[in-house]
Amino acid sequence: MGYMTVEEHSATLLHLKRSPGLRSWSLLVGIASVGLAAAYYSSDSMLWKLFYVTGCLFVAMQNMEEWEEAVFDKTKNLIELKTFSLDVEALAALLKRFLGLEELQQRREKEEMAQYADEEDSLDNSSDSEEEAEQL
Repeated sequence: MGYMTVEEHSATLLHLKRSPGLRSWSLLVGIASVGLAAAYYSSDSMLWKLFYVTGCLFVAMQNMEEWEEAVFDKTKNLIELKTFSLDVEALAALLKRFLGLEELQQRREKEEMAQYADEEDSLDNSSDSEEEAEQL
């Protein structure tokens, strides 16, 4: 874990960032190289070679440090902390696709919008009937 660097600093704003260090990138290249060498020099089937490379890349990405960002803004009374990690982001996207969470969320939003539109229509119709009753 390395130190954060100052991206921007003023009287009202402080923006700090941290990226993976040389150690993380070296591990990524080294572990990925092992997977590629194992695939290149083995006499196994193509499926096993793909498994070697994929497995080593997965392990290498697990060892990567995270990207971090911190923003302190006095004008907006905002403190924002962000953390990005390759395996976490990729895993979250994979799980969302597998479970169909994005589709489920979109379907729920459509149902809520339809229900909201139906409620507005019923309110509009009831006010029209009240106006007709007053005219009689």
